[in-house]
Amino acid sequence: MKNNPLDTLLTLEETASYVCTKLKDKNIDVVLSGGSCMEIYTKSNFSSLDIDFIPNPSVTSRQIEETMLELGFEKTESRYYKYHNNPNYIEFPTGPVTLGNDLTKEFAQLKTHVGTLTLLTPTDCIKDRLCTLVYHGGEECFNHAIAVAHLNIIDKEDLINWAKNEDDEMIHKVAILFEDLNTLNKKNISSEDIIKYLNSKAKDLYLDIYKESDFEDLKDDLLDNYVLRQILEIKKDDEYYPKMDSFFRKHIK
Repeated sequence: MKNNPLDTLLTLEETASYVCTKLKDKNIDVVLSGGSCMEIYTKSNFSSLDIDFIPNPSVTSRQIEETMLELGFEKTESRYYKYHNNPNYIEFPTGPVTLGNDLTKEFAQLKTHVGTLTLLTPTDCIKDRLCTLVYHGGEECFNHAIAVAHLNIIDKEDLINWAKNEDDEMIHKVAILFEDLNTLNKKNISSEDIIKYLNSKAKDLYLDIYKESDFEDLKDDLLDNYVLRQILEIKKDDEYYPKMDSFFRKHIK
């Protein structure tokens, strides 16, 4: 039996590049978006086994299905395609690519050893994450957005103008994102900077960081907070609570 390249392409980036290229060969244009796009731009700081390809509206679901089956995928009972020896699930949400009120037409290209992947730009990936946060209640998506902004070159002016065309809540979220980004980009983070950051998050939860019981609640709420993990240099999950407790004893209590 002939080997399928998918047997050796286990990462999301490789799998998405390979499938995107094979679809392109059949004149099926797709754009990677969603959590899968975010995973690539955050260098797997956040993981997603779902590969979200948004097809050109001119492409039919039958065209996609025929090509995916030819590649060795099986269609699951839900809306996904899955290859038995690959961990990723592939979905094709309805196009075109929209980010709130914005109809996106310019995309990035990522070349890999198995093909070329068409995907949202880092700036548009942030918009996508913020849309999921504001319009669909995906609270974890702010962490995703700030991680993408921190690890990539982004167009701040474009992001601001886009938010203005959405609503006041989006403008507010973008403003907070830039505040957090400024904290992350400081060359020397002081204990005062960290206290200021903790206070800003505690205020949203009506907590007082100087009360030990409130600080305990805050610790749990900020467990997955990207900014805090960066400024406290937390590399592993089991370092989080000891470092937070140590900071409280040394600088707050």
